[in-house]
Amino acid sequence: METIYHLLDVPAEKAGFLRNAISTAAGFSGWWTSKTEQPEPGILRFNFPGNYHKDFKVLKKEANEFEYECVDATPEWKGTRFSFKLMEDNGKIIIHFRHSGWKDQTPMFGICNFHWALYMKSLKDLVETGTGNPTKV
Repeated sequence: METIYHLLDVPAEKAGFLRNAISTAAGFSGWWTSKTEQPEPGILRFNFPGNYHKDFKVLKKEANEFEYECVDATPEWKGTRFSFKLMEDNGKIIIHFRHSGWKDQTPMFGICNFHWALYMKSLKDLVETGTGNPTKV
């Protein structure tokens, strides 16, 4: 199985804002896709242009670990998981982001790796400046 991995940091004083951004529909709307919803408890729906969405089940929501499993999307995404592990170090929160469970390094894997890098920059911008760059729906 293949894993996309990105590492970034934000100021430790923004930890509460960061946790909200990676654990709530409103938070994700600020940096991943502007139309994120919670259609039922424990499920987040990420809507994208073209009437496309990805549904993720919340697996873990702790102070420093958040994990989600794709339960509805294109076949390559279904069953994959993305997670955030937060570690404090020298006034910074180090964010370890992983999107795991990919069956192979397909073209979709490469496209998603590229886009996750852009979205991690969007997350960092949102946390540090209050403005991210989510996909507009």
